[in-house]
Amino acid sequence: MTPNIQIARKNIIPTTSEMKNKKRQKPPGNANSTPNNNRLSSNNKENTTPYDPNSMEHEVEAGVSLILRFVQNSTLKKTNTHGLQSFKERLIKAIIEMYTGHWYPDRPMKGSAFRCLRINQNGSESLIEKTAKNCDAVWIVESLPKEFTVWIDPSEVSYRIGEEGSICVHYARKNNTVKS
Repeated sequence: MTPNIQIARKNIIPTTSEMKNKKRQKPPGNANSTPNNNRLSSNNKENTTPYDPNSMEHEVEAGVSLILRFVQNSTLKKTNTHGLQSFKERLIKAIIEMYTGHWYPDRPMKGSAFRCLRINQNGSESLIEKTAKNCDAVWIVESLPKEFTVWIDPSEVSYRIGEEGSICVHYARKNNTVKS
């Protein structure tokens, strides 16, 4: 693994001690309410619907949060904030529209190549790049690694930096437990 990839991972992925020290936020409402498992909402109100294994919302949110982590840790973020929230909302919507009909929770590997989001040097424009252009925030793409791949699959979100880098799991759900 090259030093640049090691530095990028160190800045993006929290350490074990950071994860242990991080406290979970309590959901709003009374003490008898259930935890909020669905954080996606078009009107920014918290939704209290239970987790649906056939829904792709948790995985899409995890994938977009990974992309935004790279953006927020870049030096370009310090001088640009224009369009970041709009980019997030539009990217979530675009991914859900694109993946509809291509989401197979019973066979997660089916359609994995279709659900791959990729930024590379060959000139093809990815969904990430199109969304950034639509938000007039091309700086977002410039703040991501030059070779960057994200797979958003049922129960797992993984990524790779570089063409020959290792594949890392960012989010995984096994038997109704979440590791991210």
